[in-house]
Amino acid sequence: MLPEYNNAVTINTEAQPSKTFPIGSPGYIDQIEAVKQAVAIILDVARFDNPVVSWNFGHELNQLIGQPMELVIPEAERYIREALTQDDRINDVVDFEFTEQGSKLLANYRVVTIYGDFTQESEVSL
Repeated sequence: MLPEYNNAVTINTEAQPSKTFPIGSPGYIDQIEAVKQAVAIILDVARFDNPVVSWNFGHELNQLIGQPMELVIPEAERYIREALTQDDRINDVVDFEFTEQGSKLLANYRVVTIYGDFTQESEVSL
């Protein structure tokens, strides 16, 4: 017979401030402005391309290059949502609208964060 263990461990986590340095200007930004900057950085870094950056960080949109548009639109939505929701300040990414512009796809969407919502536009090269 195996022994029974009732040693439940409770871990209390406290949300850390999101205060950070803004890119290109002095001072600090916090809360929703810090999340906006994080979104821009996440969507500027390709996932799995740099061994220094965690595999949980960045996007996989470069896999859509050369794919047919009927595949690109749903996959772009999924890739953007997966990339951004790795940040624990982002609850969801919703209300996607896509516009084709030649060999590019413009994605407009709403980012739902713990600080409030904001709209974002991203460009996907095809």
